[in-house]
Amino acid sequence: MKDSPALFSLLSHPGISSPITPKLIHQFGSAEEVFNQHPKNRSVPDGVRKILWQKINVKNVRQKADDNWKKIEKNKVQYMDFRDEGFPIHLNQIYDDPLLLFYKG
Repeated sequence: MKDSPALFSLLSHPGISSPITPKLIHQFGSAEEVFNQHPKNRSVPDGVRKILWQKINVKNVRQKADDNWKKIEKNKVQYMDFRDEGFPIHLNQIYDDPLLLFYKG
């Protein structure tokens, strides 16, 4: 399952940076599972501040990201995320690398 909308939501959350996001995805299996497991998993994942983990499922952040994702789809903006085969491998060598690339055309 492609969970780029959930990845976009994670990246839209204040305090979640590009280096932390892949760690969360690796630990939980997908970006969507980070949100699904949050209420069930009270222990703080490695590399994540406790205050951030407590606020990760703030509804207004997720809703705003979902609304923006709908605009992306409506405008037929194409995207790829860092897990896609065609993602530029050299970008992974940057410390704070982009995890989503958007393009049109």
